[in-house]
Amino acid sequence: QVEAIVRQSGSIVETRFLDNCGHSPHRDQETQTLEFMTQFVRNLLDR
Repeated sequence: QVEAIVRQSGSIVETRFLDNCGHSPHRDQETQTLEFMTQFVRNLLDR
């Protein structure tokens, strides 16, 4: 399912899989999710 979403996004995508995480990464792995999101946005701004 993830691969299909990536293929159809039509934009810049970075895929991350978190250990011990279900369907709510912002709850299950709050710190790691925020770190990944922050880095993704920084990379976009650097383009």
